[in-house]
Amino acid sequence: MLFPITLDIDECSAEASPCDENADCTNTDGSYICNCKQGFDGDGEVCEGKTVPSSIDMFFVEENQSKSNQILIIFVCASSDFDECSLEPSPCDENATCSNTDGSFSCTCRPGFSGNGSFCKGMK
Repeated sequence: MLFPITLDIDECSAEASPCDENADCTNTDGSYICNCKQGFDGDGEVCEGKTVPSSIDMFFVEENQSKSNQILIIFVCASSDFDECSLEPSPCDENATCSNTDGSFSCTCRPGFSGNGSFCKGMK
């Protein structure tokens, strides 16, 4: 009895990939699958950059407790930095310094005050 021999060709390792340069190629038995990389849309053989960021980071900052426990919500696109310190009202306590960082920010109570920066209390 003779058995047919099947030889799989790895299309993904070919010099010219069947997938878009912005896609990952996965070899399968007798075929391949192309999946666009994060930040790109398409069928894998053609991938185009998304115009809308793929994810959104959300920062929740408690305002000064004396302001009715309101919560300030800041939405920042993950694809670029946004200066949260430029917001009005500031995400930090009025007795704190706001420092913008890449993709985030930090609040530090000024000298003579203690707390987490979102809420600062005068030291006695």
